[in-house]
Amino acid sequence: MKLGHEVAVFLPRYRGVKSASVVMPSLTIPRARGCAFPAIRNGAVLRGVRYFFLDDPFYFDRDGIYGDKNREFPDNAERFTEFSPRHN
Repeated sequence: MKLGHEVAVFLPRYRGVKSASVVMPSLTIPRARGCAFPAIRNGAVLRGVRYFFLDDPFYFDRDGIYGDKNREFPDNAERFTEFSPRHN
């Protein structure tokens, strides 16, 4: 912020992550099979950096981040494409 920049970080809202209010109730994200419509939730501001959470329970409300105690989630690559830019 000292140089006049605003910095924001977008993270998945995993199970158990507390967040504040909804900033955007629905964001359209194209997927291989249709579209997703996750909400964007407000997080905290730490050291001048604002944090937001992508609230998509289908992909991120799970027992683990990359897998459960038995295996990796088979859709991990697809889950994290929500954070990748799309180029046509």
